[in-house]
Amino acid sequence: MKLTEYISEKLTITNKTIEVNAQTEKFKAIREEHQDEIKPWFEANKMWWRYDWKLNEDFEVVIPSNDFTLTVLEDEVIPDYIQIAPIKGLFTISGKNLKSLRGIPDKVNGDFIIQNCDNLKQLDVMPSNIGGDINIENSGIENLIGIPKSFDGVVNLKSLPNLTSLSGLNDIFNDNLSIKDCENLTTLKDGPKKIHGIITINGCGLTSLEYFPVGARSIYIYNCQELKTLKGAPKEVTRNFYCVNCNGLTNLIGAPEKVGKVFSCSSCDNLESLLGGPKETYDFICDECPSLTSLEGIKDSVIRNDLDCSDCNIESYKVKPTVNGRIIKK
Repeated sequence: MKLTEYISEKLTITNKTIEVNAQTEKFKAIREEHQDEIKPWFEANKMWWRYDWKLNEDFEVVIPSNDFTLTVLEDEVIPDYIQIAPIKGLFTISGKNLKSLRGIPDKVNGDFIIQNCDNLKQLDVMPSNIGGDINIENSGIENLIGIPKSFDGVVNLKSLPNLTSLSGLNDIFNDNLSIKDCENLTTLKDGPKKIHGIITINGCGLTSLEYFPVGARSIYIYNCQELKTLKGAPKEVTRNFYCVNCNGLTNLIGAPEKVGKVFSCSSCDNLESLLGGPKETYDFICDECPSLTSLEGIKDSVIRNDLDCSDCNIESYKVKPTVNGRIIKK
């Protein structure tokens, strides 16, 4: 049932009709006077009641063009009576039963956000023009096929239990990429080959860094308990390289040979050796690694500032790297 039919059935309106050429002001007056009666229509059609929608000439609900969140309560698709104008700000779509993005706006000037879409497996439709970031979280997405090739911004992925592939991202990625709590992402094989921004991987299922993109300014890897080796990491990182709380690591074989700012392997409970650590870095942090008893693995390395090995179990400091700053032991 269209909203105009509902109004005609349920409400007493002076003229019984809404003239198309003057509908906006007339309908505004109608909804202000009868909003408590119109609200059930939205509930019956599984839409959130909002005060800033309007009707177009076909009496379809038109979503405004500023920041907007559309929640589809029960339907598997966006109802076809909803028309969404190009969004000037950010746009968020959510719906636990949603299986398709058909009906989303073609242009979003701000961030495009998908959240709480448990049954959405594919990005079957995407805006052709996105001016901000792409954020996908708490959804059933399996890969990233569908992201427009023209997109050149930040991608944030969070709590995607079905994500097994980064296929769909450009081979050359020009901004930051963040992946968090995607436990079934075990390989980067189909992802970007080169990245110019920062890459953060937190709580994912990677077992190695094979196929890791080159070129990132900084690399942050946290809480990846299945990570057994750093083999595949880039040979050089211009700023920071972190692999923190990755308890599957026993050594650093495969780590970057040169790190411009900070190398950190903190809080890796089973790290027994620093063998394979960078040959050169500004700061080296290996604190809170209780299984670490020796610095011999980096004896030929040059640390241009500080070495922090506090809260470890280093038995002797006779064999150690060249450290131009402090050695922090406690």
